[in-house]
Amino acid sequence: MNLKKKFFFITKKVFFKKNKVKSNIKSGINFTGRKTVRSRAFINKKKKRTIDYFSNFWNVRGFVFNFEYDPNRNSLISLVLYLNGIISYHLSLEKFSIGYSIINTNSKFLIVYGSTTYLKNIPKKIKICNIETVCFKGAKLIRSSGSYAKIIAKGNKYCKISFKNKNKKTINSRCTATIGSILNFNFFISKKKKAGTSRIKGFKPKVRGVAMNPIDHPHGGGEGKKSKKSNPMSIWGKPNVKKWKKKKANL
Repeated sequence: MNLKKKFFFITKKVFFKKNKVKSNIKSGINFTGRKTVRSRAFINKKKKRTIDYFSNFWNVRGFVFNFEYDPNRNSLISLVLYLNGIISYHLSLEKFSIGYSIINTNSKFLIVYGSTTYLKNIPKKIKICNIETVCFKGAKLIRSSGSYAKIIAKGNKYCKISFKNKNKKTINSRCTATIGSILNFNFFISKKKKAGTSRIKGFKPKVRGVAMNPIDHPHGGGEGKKSKKSNPMSIWGKPNVKKWKKKKANL
């Protein structure tokens, strides 16, 4: 068996054995089975990949073995092979390539791009991602594609972090973070080529209230394209304030 095929066989055996397939029934429905969100149904089934947000293996060098597609996120994920023989998935960063080496260290001197360390060891004004909010709870912040943050100020116990939208947050300096920014910065440029792309994600087409029957919507009824002179309302009969203000401004 080829070495590459052998590793893919191991990853499928380890990661996809315990993870269940997401059901397409729960789209727009709560735990009781009642529909709570309109125009949502039938999400395509996706396999969940277990990603290492905890950076469990410290002081062990790992190598990026391959890049894989993940249907649950916008960016690719990288398959990292550690020297102790353990394989894990990580969020791929911008400068990652096949064979790139990373290491999770406690010291200040072994810091390289892609390594995870404590916030107290990272210098100021360097791009970071996969930030913990609580110690030993795993990365919660800056996990989407193209996102990063920077450290503004450092203290004995806390660090001040600024995000791309100029918001700021103070986090414990013993929390971990990864150096670098996440891959696929221009994911928002991609366009939907057909209607099926939004249907696969679970979005159904919306119908105008004027086109409905009077039993289904307050705007419904009437012959042809004539709408009623009543105030704009939602499907439950509550007044829509934003549309009402626009209507007054035009008058």
